[in-house]
Amino acid sequence: MPSVTIPARTGDYVALKSGQRLKLINPHGTQVIDFWAFVFPSANSTTGGDSTTPTSFIRSSSSTEATGNTTSQHSSTPFPFTSGVQYFAASRTRSILSKLIPGTKDVLYTNKSVPLFTLLEDTTSGVHDTLFGCCDRFRMHNLGHPDFEHASCAENMHLALRRAAAQGVFKPGSISDEWTPDPLNVFMNVPITTGLDRDSGGGKIECIPPKSKAGEYIVLRAEIDCVAVMSACPNDLIVGVNAGKCLSVEYEVLDT
Repeated sequence: MPSVTIPARTGDYVALKSGQRLKLINPHGTQVIDFWAFVFPSANSTTGGDSTTPTSFIRSSSSTEATGNTTSQHSSTPFPFTSGVQYFAASRTRSILSKLIPGTKDVLYTNKSVPLFTLLEDTTSGVHDTLFGCCDRFRMHNLGHPDFEHASCAENMHLALRRAAAQGVFKPGSISDEWTPDPLNVFMNVPITTGLDRDSGGGKIECIPPKSKAGEYIVLRAEIDCVAVMSACPNDLIVGVNAGKCLSVEYEVLDT
């Protein structure tokens, strides 16, 4: 498909099949893309695993665990988000990769440790971010915006997902409006500026202008069917995020 432009401060989604490649392009060089992906259950799949993949983080109610002389029965009531939708998990990806920023050939994982994407190409210097939570209207107000009516990546994500649901991509109501997972902040530059010990500052982080250049891009290969969501970050209150100016970005779905 031809490249698609996401206007400044807005978001979009694209449904991907396993094996398709998604190219995220920074036409201006300084614009951050907040990126998420979701795997929705269907009647014929097990949300990214084979027929032996559990749907819950807890074991079945018949499982028991011996603790000394006491045998405890595990509850069969699932915790929130343990079945159904999977999503790109920045924290799980960091823990599996044992690093903060995925590199070429690295895998991005879901919250259930299922391979979701492989990073095939990266023409930037490799500076992206998995630490910084996405902006929302509450954070914008916290940063000094006089009211809560400021565009945000969280809103862009939910609006894109709402359009996807309306177009029949997944069942409406599958994603709570009160929940926004942490994104992969493509092209964002968030260095750790102090040591990790208390006296050094506890590992402070700072948003500084992206190092990417105009026209640079990354290419991700979907390892399972999913819905990718992208936001041209509208944060103009932290100057370093988008080098002080919110601009458009582009994406392209490549043949397998």
